[in-house]
Amino acid sequence: MKEKIQLTQYSTKSGCAAKLSATDLKEIMKEVPLGRVDELLVGTEHGDDAAAFKI
Repeated sequence: MKEKIQLTQYSTKSGCAAKLSATDLKEIMKEVPLGRVDELLVGTEHGDDAAAFKI
């Protein structure tokens, strides 16, 4: 049997304390190539912390 790994052992923070600041996130996202698809309703252009896709 394989050793059971708990991913939480690698996390030092949780919840809101684990979030990046808006400034840090914006800096990181500048380096990510983004495409546009018709099903994407809300993406990164408004600084949202989630995306919404039309299914």
